[in-house]
Amino acid sequence: MKITFFSVMMSVLWGSILILLFSLLRKKKSLTEVCSVTGMVILYVFCAVRMLIPIELPWVMIIPNETIYNPLYDAVRYRVFGVSIGKMLIIVWLLGTGIQIVRLIVRYHNFGTKIRAIKESGKDISSSLIEEYGIKKVRIIMTDKTKVPMTVGIGNYTILIPEENYSDREKKLILHHELTHIKNGDLIIQFLSNILCVVYWWNPAVYLFRRNLEQYFELRCDGTVTSEMQKQELAEYLEILLKIYKNGNDNVNGSDIGVIEDYSIGGKELKERFERLSQRIERTSRRYIGRFAAFILAAGLLIISYSFIIQSEYPAPEMDEESTEVTPKNAYVVHLKDGSYVLRMDDGFQSVISKESAEMLIKDGFSLIEE
Repeated sequence: MKITFFSVMMSVLWGSILILLFSLLRKKKSLTEVCSVTGMVILYVFCAVRMLIPIELPWVMIIPNETIYNPLYDAVRYRVFGVSIGKMLIIVWLLGTGIQIVRLIVRYHNFGTKIRAIKESGKDISSSLIEEYGIKKVRIIMTDKTKVPMTVGIGNYTILIPEENYSDREKKLILHHELTHIKNGDLIIQFLSNILCVVYWWNPAVYLFRRNLEQYFELRCDGTVTSEMQKQELAEYLEILLKIYKNGNDNVNGSDIGVIEDYSIGGKELKERFERLSQRIERTSRRYIGRFAAFILAAGLLIISYSFIIQSEYPAPEMDEESTEVTPKNAYVVHLKDGSYVLRMDDGFQSVISKESAEMLIKDGFSLIEE
């Protein structure tokens, strides 16, 4: 089990292609109707896990590709001022990741400062719903410092309810919605998506991933809260969503750092929520079937994605009559840090070889050196 240049490439390719594919199918609603909204969350989590664990397993099957990977591998090995382009890219990647980590920490700190001030000035309220949901560490605070409901924290949760003219019925529905987010583990998954954006800050697909995932959180939560509602109750719920949406430009909004409910988003997302609630697309039975189908699909993709890896392959050097015979006494195999193999001779000659060729040479008695 190791991480190589080619294993990272496979993780990026798998994650990016699937994110774009799921996003395209989401617009057509075909995959969502098959797998359910919960199933789509499962598939998106699979994408994040696959990209965050770019390992190469010992039994992986190597698929050589000379046309694309050889020129690509030669390019990253090309040296400029004595440093390979690959190392330069790694340095830029790590520096960018470091900057993103600092920015995320600063955002968390600034947002946390605002939330602590709200907690001190706000009014704690109680609700029997907390016991119904079985959530122990959660506070409900009524405040005039926010215009939209929101939930913050991981482990110790705080639900902020704006001091608007909400009826008791409306407050209860709002709490149902926010507590469902907590019970579903949405804030934890959202934190995982932030980590993905920090690591792959240069990849546009991860930002599309985070935005789509947040919308699926809302769709799933809407479906859970309204699953047993009659038409009149559903109409009330839609009115609350619209009422809150109009107050969406919140001065303490921080949905990208672990806060659910970004009501400052465009109207397309809200329209999608209205359409799904009005059409009652996701029934309970379909939700369970879709969840099972998503688990099977995610497990299958996970196994397939780690079963093979595409990498470069170079033909073994041709030996003429004057060439020195290659034997275990005058040559050895070198395993480089990027995962590739090199056949190196004592006279300084070396050639890149495939993993299969390296394994054959090692079996024939050639020494293996790790570099």
